[in-house]
Amino acid sequence: MMLAAVSLRSLLVQKWVADIAQNLVFLFMGAAVSFYATIVFERYKRFGDILRAIGQARSHSEIYPTSASDLVRASSKSTDFWVFLESQQWELDAEGHHKVAAQVARLAAFVYRSNACISHMLNDQKDKKPINIYFIAFQSEYQTIYNDNFIQFEKPLRANRWALWRPKPSSILPTRQTAVVVDYFDKLL
Repeated sequence: MMLAAVSLRSLLVQKWVADIAQNLVFLFMGAAVSFYATIVFERYKRFGDILRAIGQARSHSEIYPTSASDLVRASSKSTDFWVFLESQQWELDAEGHHKVAAQVARLAAFVYRSNACISHMLNDQKDKKPINIYFIAFQSEYQTIYNDNFIQFEKPLRANRWALWRPKPSSILPTRQTAVVVDYFDKLL
């Protein structure tokens, strides 16, 4: 009888240890899945924050000159907006969203080339050359390009799923960048 009580006790201890071990494994697996899901959600939130910042800056940017006397202000705002877009493009590339970064690069190229046209007009003003015809052509070309390419710019952009789901963290520096060639303002430059 004593042998039966000892073996029953040892069976209960073994079952208890096995249950604790199984519960600990499930606990650690649950913590790992929860931690990983938090990382994925934070990456997606970061992507959304970058796109919201670009959208807000784009909709509130004052890079379009309304008159010839407005060129200096538009030039400085355009330079600031271009620098902002370059930094956002860099962040998107570093996080692995290369297609979205290429679209941001298109917008940055548009801003850069429009600023080049504005600088051209400022130089002509400085040299006392008339800029009326160039200014009208610039406004027309600007509106055509902007309306065709950049109205609701952020709406079709989607995150790279692999960049969100990959187990390793994002790199600090971009590992790859997409070169974007545009022909904006070719008639004017």
